Amino acid sequence: MSLGLDGKVAIVTGAAGGIGAATARILAERGCKVVVMDLDQAKVDAVVAELPGDCLAVACDVADPASVATAFDAILARFGTVDLLHNNAGVFGGVGDFWDLDLAEIDRQYHVNARGQFIVLQRFVQILLEQKKTGNAVATASVAGIQGLKNIVGYSMSKHAVVGLVKSVAKELGPLGIRINAICPGRVDTDMAATMKAQTGVSTTGRPIDRAADPAEIGYLAAWLLSDEASFITGVAYPVDGGLTA
Repeated sequence: MSLGLDGKVAIVTGAAGGIGAATARILAERGCKVVVMDLDQAKVDAVVAELPGDCLAVACDVADPASVATAFDAILARFGTVDLLHNNAGVFGGVGDFWDLDLAEIDRQYHVNARGQFIVLQRFVQILLEQKKTGNAVATASVAGIQGLKNIVGYSMSKHAVVGLVKSVAKELGPLGIRINAICPGRVDTDMAATMKAQTGVSTTGRPIDRAADPAEIGYLAAWLLSDEASFITGVAYPVDGGLTA
């Protein structure tokens, strides 16, 4: 069941593993032509090799406007258009007391998590407008983007910025037939989440669903929000956290 996804060109950033790779697989299985985008060409090649259909692996640094422009040129050369975007690339780091945090690490997280999402989304929307067509986008934020979490101020700041980007841009894009929403995962069974847990000591215990999410559980929501079944939903930040923020 494609839910209106069949034949659509879908870009997934941060797709070399974890949530991005899971979303790419789900979208490909539902008939999308998936662009798997991440820093490492060998890793995105490996993801594409496992996907059904006509998919493309593109190495890209989302925080670098020139790299993003080159990536989109490659997408247009292959498929001629874009339809869907899962803006998922992100990094984590800078654990510690606020007064001791390193500004360079704060900048690194902002540049990838917030500025990188802005750059990719802006180019995606520009192409839709140039081609006079509609499209849909989903951004990966975090529960750290909808509540305060101590000792990871840089990460939380950057993810709050993602939610702010989505809510603000939704106001502009809705009248143009372009939807955008955010997903705010809690702990997910990914390498980045394992690093976060190791550095912060944060446990998954104490929430109604007492475990980490599988990446596919985030990917299924991303695919649904990009589909026609979510056609009246925009500007929303969805917690997917086992009830942590309930």
